[in-house]
Amino acid sequence: MGIYGHRPTHIGMRADILVVGGGPAGCFLAGSLAKRGFDVVVVEEHPEIGKPVSCTGLVGVRGMREVGLKIENFALNELEGGIIVSPSSEILELSRGRVEALVIDRAALDRSLGERAEEWGARIFRNTKCVGVKIEDEPTAYVKGKSSGEIKSELLVGADGPTSLVAKKTGLVNKREFVKCAQTEVSMEARENMVEVYLGQRIAPGFFAWVVPTGETVRIGLGTRRGSPIPKLYSFLKSPPIANRLKGKPGRVSVGLIPLTPPRSIHSNRVLLVGDAACQVKPLTGGGIYFGLSCAKIASWTIAEVLGGKGKLKDYARRVERKFGLEFKIGRRVRRIFEELPDEGIDELVRIFGNPTVREAVLKHADFDHHLRSLRGLVRRTPLIIGSISVRKFVRTILGSLLNV
Repeated sequence: MGIYGHRPTHIGMRADILVVGGGPAGCFLAGSLAKRGFDVVVVEEHPEIGKPVSCTGLVGVRGMREVGLKIENFALNELEGGIIVSPSSEILELSRGRVEALVIDRAALDRSLGERAEEWGARIFRNTKCVGVKIEDEPTAYVKGKSSGEIKSELLVGADGPTSLVAKKTGLVNKREFVKCAQTEVSMEARENMVEVYLGQRIAPGFFAWVVPTGETVRIGLGTRRGSPIPKLYSFLKSPPIANRLKGKPGRVSVGLIPLTPPRSIHSNRVLLVGDAACQVKPLTGGGIYFGLSCAKIASWTIAEVLGGKGKLKDYARRVERKFGLEFKIGRRVRRIFEELPDEGIDELVRIFGNPTVREAVLKHADFDHHLRSLRGLVRRTPLIIGSISVRKFVRTILGSLLNV
């Protein structure tokens, strides 16, 4: 019968669009469509929109303006640049002396997007989990929790995060790989307007660790491609660059996943994926707020056209590819090489960035939300003589990617 998962008691609810997942992408999409007059239902498995939080909450100013959000309303701190620390403790500071990003109250942002969606007419069912879907004549989702039963719709949207049930049960994703992350908040001595990034396979294999000042505290976390992130986080907290600046005990540790493997498609018959469910994250840093919201905006245009008889779901994939395709393609190639760089190679890469000519070029082209521009700046000015074979491979990968697009 094409049924995936458990089927609870039938309650016969119906909507134009069913959105599974009440995160920022899901609520943004739901609000945009409800404002256009469509009947939209959102199911969110947690009792409260915005909780639990497992996000650093770092967003670019320009990107948020592009999607039409007054992100300043949720800002906890302004950031002007970053301090990069290599495995051998060499320090590279990158800043243009202006506000580049904001640290936000992520829970407040999500809550606001949910409230706005409801004000515009969307129905949000909290503490309600999607446990199965069926795609036949019309999409049907089976839900359990505070509200239980089945919800039929014209279109089904999977906005249910990196382990998306919708993506898995509709065949859009087979197997996924992740960066596993852990983060805590603590009082600590840190420069108020600079994020700190710590590189090294010993600290954060295949990824990096971070210190993000929120104003009153800092968010300290890391991601890893190998092993559990929690013991690695505690080890990082005890390391000399961190331990001697702590002013208190760390708070609760939150964990999360960054998806690395894109789905084979972000749409199928009457199904569409947005946000982390569609792997719409920055390949190099894992940030997903801007990409998720921007793609949700594209999805809302497409769905409105489809339900109005003037478009097709494949237009969504085409528009996302046009806007972010190169960013995804090249960023993923570069990330895969970076994951394998030994600490000696990372040290040399940081030294290359510290070269005044290279540093000037990178800052000239740097864009918080579009890393492709920064990569182009790096390649154009990177010295031809590079000692490390692994770094040569890294830079050649970037150059090759840029020349073959």
